[in-house]
Amino acid sequence: MVRDFPENSKIALRRIDGGRLLLESDAPYFPTAGEELSSPSFIGVTAQEVAKIRGCSWRDMLQQTAENAQQLYLG
Repeated sequence: MVRDFPENSKIALRRIDGGRLLLESDAPYFPTAGEELSSPSFIGVTAQEVAKIRGCSWRDMLQQTAENAQQLYLG
């Protein structure tokens, strides 16, 4: 769904502090383009799309959001 964000949503996504971002795959409800089913294993696709909008690498996006999730859930 990130691929279809309107411009105002993309602007908001760029403005959010990286320390507050989390990613989700919306599995099994929103399959990735070209796929019949969705899976949490497609989180990298979401990271790629968010990274494009924010102007960073998908690896950095996964690293940041993994750290954020650990902070949130493990304190």
